[in-house]
Amino acid sequence: MCALLVKMGFAGMLLQPEQFFAWINLNIALGGLAGGVLLAFFLRLNRRLRAWAGFFFFMPN
Repeated sequence: MCALLVKMGFAGMLLQPEQFFAWINLNIALGGLAGGVLLAFFLRLNRRLRAWAGFFFFMPN
């Protein structure tokens, strides 16, 4: 979450003020909402299930 805020801050410095929010659309909002829900779900799992979920969902192809 902190990395996302830092990226948005740097993007805000590079873009004109009216262009900063122009890239935010429904897909970005839904993706952020789904990511927040998944993050909250995974944080509530116990340590063994979190490790399994991290391996399963984030393993490279």
